[in-house]
Amino acid sequence: MLALLGQLAACVGPAKAPNSPRTKEASQASAKSVPLALACSTPAPETCFNATDDNCNGLIDEGCGSPLGPIQVVAAWADVEADVELVVIDPNLEASEVGHFVASGLTKDRDCPGEGALCKGINVEHVTLPEGEPLRGTYTVRVSLERLGTSGSPVKVRLGFHFGPRMYAYGVRLKQVGEAAVFRADL
Repeated sequence: MLALLGQLAACVGPAKAPNSPRTKEASQASAKSVPLALACSTPAPETCFNATDDNCNGLIDEGCGSPLGPIQVVAAWADVEADVELVVIDPNLEASEVGHFVASGLTKDRDCPGEGALCKGINVEHVTLPEGEPLRGTYTVRVSLERLGTSGSPVKVRLGFHFGPRMYAYGVRLKQVGEAAVFRADL
């Protein structure tokens, strides 16, 4: 069963943990994040590219061309010039990469805003396990600001997690380049 172990952000202070690969990155979190919903409670029509399970069916942005699967992590933001990076680290401590499957099966679909027409002016990144049984253990989700956009600071990011039957949604405000919010989920 999935249990959200916690988010690490400036509003609660940096983590005090030994220097291990699993905790070092988490101790660098510095963004303010706010839980938007820990479960879907009122079904509504699905809205595309908002990183939310609007219709309460356990999937994020389905019917929008988004990759789906037993694990789904989605980050979406409105400022098309801002560059936000979504990384999911699996229990083997492998990080998701665009177009590459790590040993656990996780993959990242694109890096927005990106080159060419890949993102088409819609900034949303997905990390999914498209099929198969999810690897048991701790998953780390990191969202960071790589570049400010034309709207300036803060860049508002919606972050949705779908780990098996459990759903989480957060609003993250990233104010400066290099700022990050880190979340952990145990499956």
